[in-house]
Amino acid sequence: MTRHPRTDILPPASFGDFIDLVVPELRARGRVWEDHEGSTLRESFHGPGRQRVRPDHPAAAYGRRTDAAS
Repeated sequence: MTRHPRTDILPPASFGDFIDLVVPELRARGRVWEDHEGSTLRESFHGPGRQRVRPDHPAAAYGRRTDAAS
């Protein structure tokens, strides 16, 4: 059995090419939005005002303390 080397038909695109070519099409189709409601990723998922995890969440034990005992 003869094996042929696998080659890509098109050269790999850069991140800049993706931004310049694909993102505008995704925006035109309504799949990428321009403005975000919150300033953090958590606010984008859970709504404005939720910059930190809930106090009862297990990850809250590892966050920075903001009370006087810190």
